[in-house]
This record gives sequence, structure tokens and C-alpha cells, in this order.
Amino acid sequence: MWSVPARANDMPGLWPVGSGGGDSKPFDLNLNLFAQAQVGAFLAVTGSGFGGVGAKASLTVLGIGGAVGGRWEREAGRDGGLGFLEAQLRPFELAEWDAYRWVDPYLALGSELGSSRGFRGTGYGGAGVDVALWPSATHPAFTAEYVYRFARTPVGFSNQVLSLGLALRSVF
Repeated sequence: MWSVPARANDMPGLWPVGSGGGDSKPFDLNLNLFAQAQVGAFLAVTGSGFGGVGAKASLTVLGIGGAVGGRWEREAGRDGGLGFLEAQLRPFELAEWDAYRWVDPYLALGSELGSSRGFRGTGYGGAGVDVALWPSATHPAFTAEYVYRFARTPVGFSNQVLSLGLALRSVF
């Protein structure tokens, strides 16, 4: 039953009358967006050993989001910088499982552009996981991501990259 009762602070408002005659909220406000934002740095390993260093920032809401970053990559005689942009799908957030606050796996699809003695670019698919080092709303996390480059121009550099790093991660 709806009425116009005076609330506890004596301000009038359109609120439902709860059992016992007191005010009740029309809805429960739940601000859990099943989202995460992070900024981190990583080391990359390729088939030929140490593959470079990089930095990455990502944001996802309800399991769908993206990342942007850059990497200096070491390849035989063709060291160079790459920038990348990737779309991410995080199934624990998509399923609204609170476990994403501690362990957060994801799938990625992206593209890299850069140079090393000329233009180079890739298209890649990958999978990764972020693992909280302790549970809190903002925490450091261990990050790992495996990337398979299904398209490369030129074709002479590594088609697989494993990135291991640390990130400052916030979940909300």
C-alpha cells in the first residue's frame, strides 16, 4: 500500500508503508557492479626466452571490458615497441560470482601495432587470470596471460607470448 507518510527525518516522500506502519525502502540498492579496474606491469616470455617488459590498464563491468597497454619486445635483431588494445570477457563477473574478487580468469581478443625496423602488427587471442594477493576492495594481484598470435606482419617474430606480472586491482 502506498501513501505519503512523513519519513523519520520529517521530510515528506512517496514511500510504501511497511509492516508496523513504518517506512520501507521501495527497493534495495545493491551497488555491486561485478567490475574491476587494474593497472600493472609485466615481464613477457617468448619461445626464445625473455621477451620484454610492458604495462597494461584494464576495466570491465559485468564481465565485459577491455585493456590498453604497451610492451617493449625483444626479438632476434628486431627489438621494438608495441601498443595493444584488447577486448576482455571475464566469466566469473559475467556469472556474478563473488569469487572474481580473489581469482578472476578472462579471455581476450586483441591487436598489437608497433615497429622494429619497419611496421609490424598482430591479431591475437589469449587467456589469463588475476589472483588477489589478499582479499580487499583494492589489492595487489599476480597476473598471468598467455597470448597466441594468429595473424602476424611480418611473420618472423614469436607467435606465442606468456606475460607474468603484478597489478594494483580494485573490485567494485
